Amino acid sequence: MNYLAHFAQDEHRLSPAFAVGGALPDLARLRGEGFRLRPGFEADTQVLTLLQAQVEAGIARHYAIDAAWHNAPAFAQMQARIRALLAEAGITLLRPSFAAHIGAEMLLDRALLQADPTLADRFYASFTPDALEAAYSLLPLKGQAVWATPLRAGIDKFLHRRFLADYAGGYLARTWPGIYTHVTGDKQAQANPEAVWMEVVERGTLALSQDSSLVTTIKQVS
Repeated sequence: MNYLAHFAQDEHRLSPAFAVGGALPDLARLRGEGFRLRPGFEADTQVLTLLQAQVEAGIARHYAIDAAWHNAPAFAQMQARIRALLAEAGITLLRPSFAAHIGAEMLLDRALLQADPTLADRFYASFTPDALEAAYSLLPLKGQAVWATPLRAGIDKFLHRRFLADYAGGYLARTWPGIYTHVTGDKQAQANPEAVWMEVVERGTLALSQDSSLVTTIKQVS
């Protein structure tokens, strides 16, 4: 769930289609439990248009960055720090490690946005009509045509709401426990006041801002 981190990593070499591809795996997860968008096709070989190939390259890049990040000591350290912050705030959860995992991803986006206030605007601008149509046209080639309509509707909503621009403020204090509850079914997260979550958001963002090792890890993925 770290859209801006993926975008910022490759912005210097992005085409809109590549950028859309980089966001697609996380956007797909929001559509349903059974929808995972990964590199590759049903047939062994596919002849792709240039834009389709760029979208597919972005999808592959997303997983390469995730693999490097999630296996990095800096990420494990950040998760441990966030889990400690949750405990210090009195937030008791059934799956605190999962809460810390998604928290680390979203807080990284927040820290990047605070350092670069126009980052979200540039990210959203990459969702051009041509790039989006290339993305949707890949689904039948992946044997996932059934997800075309839900994905299109979800991305339309995502672009309309532009919620990433609110990360710099208090949006995560509502979204973080909401996503955690939606995925896990654990309603304990909702029992804590928004102000308590906001304290964790602020302290977590500060920790990320003061320790650049996580950002450095992502930028080292070639």
